[in-house]
Amino acid sequence: PDWDYGFPELNAAQKEKIVGSNRISNPGCYPTGFIALTRPLVDAKLVRNDAMLAVSAVSGYSGGGKPLMEVYEGAEPNE
Repeated sequence: PDWDYGFPELNAAQKEKIVGSNRISNPGCYPTGFIALTRPLVDAKLVRNDAMLAVSAVSGYSGGGKPLMEVYEGAEPNE
């Protein structure tokens, strides 16, 4: 089965693909941010389509939600 990328801002046809899709992938924040910044550069031919791009990204513990934040910060403010 085909999956459509759940990023309607990707290009003009992407929203319609999503609307008509039975399976939609949910992009995470890292790929969404990277693609949102680089896709317009590729479309404008400022970056080659076959360029070997990479991103160095670091995440904090806040992505683990409240339980993980409590491990590092305590359950109560100012704890």
